[in-house]
Amino acid sequence: MNIFSKSHKKSGFTLIELLVVISIISILSSVVMASLNTARTKARDVKRRAELKQVQIGLQLYYVTNNGTYPVTGPGVWWGNCTNYGSHETSGANGWVQNLAPTHMPVLPLDPKPNGAGGCYLYRSDTGTDYKLLAHQTMEVCTVPPGIPSTDPMYDIVRAGQCTIGIFTPGGSGY
Repeated sequence: MNIFSKSHKKSGFTLIELLVVISIISILSSVVMASLNTARTKARDVKRRAELKQVQIGLQLYYVTNNGTYPVTGPGVWWGNCTNYGSHETSGANGWVQNLAPTHMPVLPLDPKPNGAGGCYLYRSDTGTDYKLLAHQTMEVCTVPPGIPSTDPMYDIVRAGQCTIGIFTPGGSGY
């Protein structure tokens, strides 16, 4: 037996095989991340709807205990928790719905996206007889199609070209 004629068989993967596996894994991870982002967007929209309904209940309690009036912002004035609408607080006389929290609900909610990222809750009541609450999401992927008439009770026809949902009294629907 000749020690120099020994064949050395190497085991392992070729470079091509490794590149194919890496590319398949990266494609699958891209698909998973895209699905995850869509799920997060939908979850934020569900949270916005629930929080607006909580504020609506607080407004109904306020209305009952304040002789049939809602907190007044003034004619044409929107109060919100974002920079463009006064950066109002989540409670007290400077809350984005004045004096609603902590008396009629523990605290006013903030949009699930951080301030400055496009999400904002808004409130308006010109005279205290009607109001409108909005979840205004300028940077989100819309789950409510803009510009299309909708049967969604929270669809805001006034802002049909924007990704906005709202709750309002009949007289506040046109705000």
